[in-house]
Amino acid sequence: MDIEDVIWTGPLPMLKDKIANVGIEECAAFSKFAEYIEEAKARIGYSFSSTLSPNNKIFLHTILDIPFEKLTETASMDLIKAVVKLRSVKGKKRSKKLKAD
Repeated sequence: MDIEDVIWTGPLPMLKDKIANVGIEECAAFSKFAEYIEEAKARIGYSFSSTLSPNNKIFLHTILDIPFEKLTETASMDLIKAVVKLRSVKGKKRSKKLKAD
């Protein structure tokens, strides 16, 4: 973000203020993300959905240490189904709104 962005948008809330508004109690630097994921993997495991984005594939490969060719087959089918279900509900609500307009 540079000065032109600040002038265009005006002052923006700090991340710590944004997360407090949605009930998140802890925030850390992105540089600590890999360490956090390692601890979480050991403690509770993890799930992720498949992605087509090359940037996200690189990110998952780097953070989870999963070979690129294994990312799709390692993705959580349960999580993917849950995301699809949520999106379909949202789609029905939007359809109703569009029909009403």
